[in-house]
Amino acid sequence: MRKTRIFFDMDGTLAQWESWRSLDEVSAPAYNRYLTPQQNIVGAARLLTGLYEIWIASAVFPYDYVIPDKDYWNDRCVSFIPKEHRIYIPYGTNKSEYLSRVASPGDILVDDYTPNLLDAKSIGMIGVKCLNGINDTHHSWKGARISIYSDPASIAAAIHGLAEYRV
Repeated sequence: MRKTRIFFDMDGTLAQWESWRSLDEVSAPAYNRYLTPQQNIVGAARLLTGLYEIWIASAVFPYDYVIPDKDYWNDRCVSFIPKEHRIYIPYGTNKSEYLSRVASPGDILVDDYTPNLLDAKSIGMIGVKCLNGINDTHHSWKGARISIYSDPASIAAAIHGLAEYRV
């Protein structure tokens, strides 16, 4: 039996989402290179490595520099996640459409954006809402939640419990 795959979103989950930035700023060259890591989420992902296949599923703007910039950040901040486990999804595209190519029912998506979690649920994935201090204002996600303010071991334990529960 293959290991459960856990997909972590980058912007707002592994890395701080800078909500005060304009669209021009967040799509500019080098923007993604120097984002602040969400250390507790990164730490939890590191703790889950080996037990599960850890992946990144991140949206990208349609510019040549965006994927190299995100790879630069990933190589610096989450080097334990191999390049072949990074999925870059064109901005505005349904995330689960891309994930369905590699994910199986029971795999997990950790994301800060509720529509992505709902889409993932529609293909049988388990969604985990990452509360990052600027989202969840409407409390529309009714599933599992983690917080960037929890310690890495608690976050990893919560995700591990969901992964072990899957059928």
